[in-house]
Parts: sequence; structure tokens; C-alpha cells
Amino acid sequence: MKKSIFWILCYCLFACKAEVQYQPQTINQLYSVVLPSYMVATKSLNDEASLQYQATEKEFYIVILDEPKSNIAAENNLRLHYDDTILKVSNTGLANPKVKAANAIKINGLDGLQTEVVGSFKNLQVFYLVTVLESNSHYYQILTWTLDNNRQKIEPEMRKILDSFKQIKS
Repeated sequence: MKKSIFWILCYCLFACKAEVQYQPQTINQLYSVVLPSYMVATKSLNDEASLQYQATEKEFYIVILDEPKSNIAAENNLRLHYDDTILKVSNTGLANPKVKAANAIKINGLDGLQTEVVGSFKNLQVFYLVTVLESNSHYYQILTWTLDNNRQKIEPEMRKILDSFKQIKS
């Protein structure tokens, strides 16, 4: 009996502390990113996204939009593309969005801007980590979000996903 209880306790301890497993995803031979294995593909988050994944039980979502520079006005630049992305996020029904100042970042050789946005959506506080990256040929908008009260738990996973982003071809 004592051995059974010991093994049950050991199993519970190890099962509760299981590390998140990540799986690489390659999209249209254009870019790759690693995602937690618990996330599943969906088509319901954004009609224009090339990647859409969700973990509804954790209220964790990601969309990536890739836009060829050839489809955009020549005077557009990273800052204008970032401003447009933040405007779109703010116009999704987010009430009282609070947008932190943008940070200049570099992810695997790509320059970008990143910010955090917190606002209310249907009486829920939502946390967004918004990143816009620029390559020679594309702009990438990477939007991750979760409930604000999940932020401490989910934000490290958001950042791991973002840090894994790689453009495959330019």
C-alpha cells in the first residue's frame, strides 16, 4: 500500500511539472516558428493570417500575417507598418487599450518593433504582445494574446515563440 501511494505521488509531481514541448512549423517555405505542442491550428482568428493557432483551454492565441513589400506603397516603412498594426489591434473591439511604447528589437537578423497592449474585450482584460518584423521582402505581424490574468504564465511561452521566428527565404 505504501509503495502504491509513493508511486502515485511521484507520478503526480512529475506530471504537474512537465515541460512544455515545442514543435516547429514552416509556413509556405517563407518562415518558421516553434509552437507549444498543446496549440492547435484554426482558421477562425484572422482571414488574412498565414498562421493561426490556439489553445482555448489556456485562452492563448497566435496569428502571423506576412505581407510582401511589393504589395505595399513604397513610402511605407517599419514604423508605419507597426502603427497600422497597433491601430488594427485597437479597432478589434478592444475597449480602453493601453499601449506601451514600442521597443526596437532584432529577431534572427530581422529588425522589428514590439509592444504590449492591455485592454478590455467583452468585460475581460486581454494582454497582447505585438511584434512587427521587417525583412528585405516582407513585413511580418505577429500577434499573441491571452487573458491578462494568465499573462505571467503565458508570456514566457509567447516570447519563446517570437524568439524562434526565422525567415526561410527573402
